Amino acid sequence: MKNLFITLLLFVLSCAMLHGQTKPRLAVWLKSGEKVYFELDAEPETTFSGSYMIIETHDSTYCLLDDECLLFNYTIIKLL
Repeated sequence: MKNLFITLLLFVLSCAMLHGQTKPRLAVWLKSGEKVYFELDAEPETTFSGSYMIIETHDSTYCLLDDECLLFNYTIIKLL
């Protein structure tokens, strides 16, 4: 019984610690209603070339036509 109580207590405390955490991200809102997120840990670099918006991270490149993008901003996502 004591082991069960300690296990439950540790679970509740770990959930409480994770509940308040946040993670900053770059959010790109597309005209189709889709949202694309890039974690700032991946250091997304945004450039514009011709009619394209290009977002490069350490391991990927994402190209969008300017006509597809509604807006982009930095946002904070709460981790649950």
